[in-house]
Amino acid sequence: MQITVSLDASAVIARLKGVTDNLTEDLRSIAYDTAHYGRAQIGKIVQRDLNASPPVPQKAIIQNIKHDKVGLTAYELKSSKSPRLPLSLFNPKQDESGVSFRIDKTKPRTHVPSAFLGPRPGRLAVKLRGEPRIRDADPRLPIRYVGLGPSPWGLFEGSGRVDEVIKLLEKRILKNANERLRARIGGYIT
Repeated sequence: MQITVSLDASAVIARLKGVTDNLTEDLRSIAYDTAHYGRAQIGKIVQRDLNASPPVPQKAIIQNIKHDKVGLTAYELKSSKSPRLPLSLFNPKQDESGVSFRIDKTKPRTHVPSAFLGPRPGRLAVKLRGEPRIRDADPRLPIRYVGLGPSPWGLFEGSGRVDEVIKLLEKRILKNANERLRARIGGYIT
């Protein structure tokens, strides 16, 4: 699923045509400002349940900002699926029996028996980069990842607040267009 927000730029183009030399830059600025606002809103929704530092969900959300030449009238902002977050972001801790980490703020820590972060508890192996690993069998090799954490985009879709964010972005793109117009000529579009 993708979120697409469009602005009919014909009204903006008609008002700005004789006033500014850099119409493409103004339209691009409107699109980028709205996209960054949307990314922050999605990050706030995800952060409510996720036990990671605040900028992590926002950085993990991939944006495709489409802005066309001046002759075309639709400006689209697309947020698409994001990769899953590594478990090293969720404060993994190693003890004698394995590794535990906490992904959800409302749930207890998840424990993976026989997993490790380094040679012994309290020491990290630099080449493992803080990721929990586990051995498949009794011999020393092979070593594999325990797994990955959730996808911020998947958490956002599961929150049921997609329509609310789309409405916010539709209002925001019009607000950004009005601010740009007001800065250039002192007028509004409806």
